[in-house]
Order: sequence, then C-alpha cells, then structure tokens
Amino acid sequence: MTMKKMRQFNKRESEILQVLWEHEDALSANEIAEISGISKNTVLPVLKKLLNDNYIKVDEVVLTGKTLTRKYLPAIDKEEFVLKHYNLNIDNLLNHFLAEEDDPDVIPTIEKLLKDKKRQFKEDE
Repeated sequence: MTMKKMRQFNKRESEILQVLWEHEDALSANEIAEISGISKNTVLPVLKKLLNDNYIKVDEVVLTGKTLTRKYLPAIDKEEFVLKHYNLNIDNLLNHFLAEEDDPDVIPTIEKLLKDKKRQFKEDE
C-alpha cells in the first residue's frame, strides 16, 4: 500500500510545522515567531499557505489587547505527515524499522497493535 506523495515543503514551512508539533497548546503567529526565531513577516505568509493547504487549522481567536489573534494547531500529526510526505510503503517501513530496532520489548507492542486493529476490523464488519 503506497500513499500519494505530497508537495515539497520549504525550510520555513517545515520549521513552523515542527514548532506546532512540539507544543501542546495552540500558538499565535507572534509566539511561533518568538519560538522559532523566524521573523513574524515571514511566519504570517507561511501560516496562510499551511492553512490553505490544510496542514494547520485555527484553533481559536483570542483578544490580545485590542487585536483579535488567531491561534494555530497542526491539522495533521507528524507521523501521518511523514508517511504521506515521503510516499512510504508500509512493508518497507516496517522491515526497516524492525531491522534497526534492537529492543525486544517492541515486538509485544507491535503484536498488541495488530491484535487491536484486527479486532477493530471485525467489529466494523
């Protein structure tokens, strides 16, 4: 099962998504600029593009002084983004992961995830 490759992301888009993924709370453009060290004048158009492409969403609009401020959250989690963006094949991904993994405790975790997913498929039938 392969997924359609997503568009290329520039450095600023990736940096801003990373900031949002690393913070649990929604962030304003000013907060993103402060955390990332990227100019607010650069952050704003990047946020607009990410918003238009549905990679982020507006969580809330708050009053900051006399100004309404949007707070943003990622609309896609990092794992889903990586799977789609890099057009990964699940078989290759799992084989690579298992080849690199040296902790035997990961096997029962994977088995439990598979068992839970099988149960979910049966319940959905």
